[in-house]
Amino acid sequence: GMDPAFCAGLDLKNLGIDNLADIPHFVDSTGNSKIPVIAAVNGAAVTGGLELALACDFIVASENAKFADTHLRVGVYPGPVVVDLPRKVGAAKAAEMSLTGDFVDAPTALRIGLANHVVPHSELMPTAMRIAESIAEQDPVMVAAIREEWKYLNTLPLHEAREEHLRNAAKIGGSSRTSEDLAARREAVIDRAHKQQ
Repeated sequence: GMDPAFCAGLDLKNLGIDNLADIPHFVDSTGNSKIPVIAAVNGAAVTGGLELALACDFIVASENAKFADTHLRVGVYPGPVVVDLPRKVGAAKAAEMSLTGDFVDAPTALRIGLANHVVPHSELMPTAMRIAESIAEQDPVMVAAIREEWKYLNTLPLHEAREEHLRNAAKIGGSSRTSEDLAARREAVIDRAHKQQ
């Protein structure tokens, strides 16, 4: 979204369709992306805009960011926010946001776990890009695999989730790595930690 808003949702004056039920599942392309997606929220992320932000892997918010689920206020039954918001902020906070339609400011979004970071407005895109670059340094096969696991492991009982994870890890997790490769990666991690201090 361009300033001053990330996304305010549908244009309620002109939907472009006859029936709200015919709206495409617009968050699917983000939620099903094969690569991680960071929402850089620069202003208002409201209703459908909130749903779009929630479909991303996580949110980096400007100090100017505001979040709201105003579906009920505008007379529209909510979409994926009903599923995604409670998973992000917990059932009670999600209920408050959806049932009141009240706005949540950036510091509150950080406190309740809706946003991962809140930064000065001028630092929003540089921060999001730095995080994206850090992600891009990782093994893309492992990144894709862990993101797929997160989608369904949380729906399983703990012991089943751990067993399923162990099966996935055996297929994906570094079985082809040599001791020398792991030692070199360890040194790179230590070097990176020193640079970030």
